[in-house]
Amino acid sequence: MRASLLLIFFCLFQACKSPEDYLNTELRSKNGYFQAVIEIPAGTNSKIEYHKIDKVFKPSLRDGEERKIDFLPYPGNYGFIPSTFSDPEKGGDGDALDVMVLSSTIPSGKIIEFIPIGMIKLIDAGEEDFKVIAIPADESLRTINVESFKDFVKKY
Repeated sequence: MRASLLLIFFCLFQACKSPEDYLNTELRSKNGYFQAVIEIPAGTNSKIEYHKIDKVFKPSLRDGEERKIDFLPYPGNYGFIPSTFSDPEKGGDGDALDVMVLSSTIPSGKIIEFIPIGMIKLIDAGEEDFKVIAIPADESLRTINVESFKDFVKKY
């Protein structure tokens, strides 16, 4: 039992390591698609964030406790668009632009190409917080067969 727990801990620890500075990843891929860095896999209820200084993915804490969604898991893969910045002097939250990629579960730290199909504007603690809604550029990762917001509205 102890060996199993150590193996699980080791695997989780290795999965949280970042091989690079994700914030400085290119905005667009070589194929011309936008790129997303996945922080929170679809289907989980744990809030995971990329830490700029440590360059690792860690559970988000509030008052010393891990933040968890207590009713439904994330419906898509949640992350950020590298090389973007929501300027606090203009009402932003000081972070990279958020993205929710509608697809099956993608692990934390994975960089994927995506096609934006919409955007949601929220106000969070008085700050504008935009969320790009997207689908994977790779058709094999898609769970919905659309390529634009217009397609999405027609089919769903």
